[in-house]
Amino acid sequence: MSANNAAWTFWLSLIIWAGLYAWSFMAFTLTEATGDGFTRGSNRIGQFLMFQLAAGLIAIFVWRKSTHVTASANRWLARLPVALFLLLILSVAAFFIYGIFFV
Repeated sequence: MSANNAAWTFWLSLIIWAGLYAWSFMAFTLTEATGDGFTRGSNRIGQFLMFQLAAGLIAIFVWRKSTHVTASANRWLARLPVALFLLLILSVAAFFIYGIFFV
């Protein structure tokens, strides 16, 4: 793969990740809550997690494509999406662990 093509693919996938990541928050706030009682609004959480999962898969792709990018700053930039994806996974795990042991 040529250096120009690798850089183009890297930046395009980074822009797609940023769009999906931002849209997950937009969809969460713009989606109307449905359901009654305890399950009211669970459709919003599901939609948020769906977009976050899609953004996480793109983040892994961005991280893997960063090996072909020559600039060191861009390699560090490619780690940001994966770090945010791992932060989300750890936050959800901490939420469940808190619920199991402390509630």
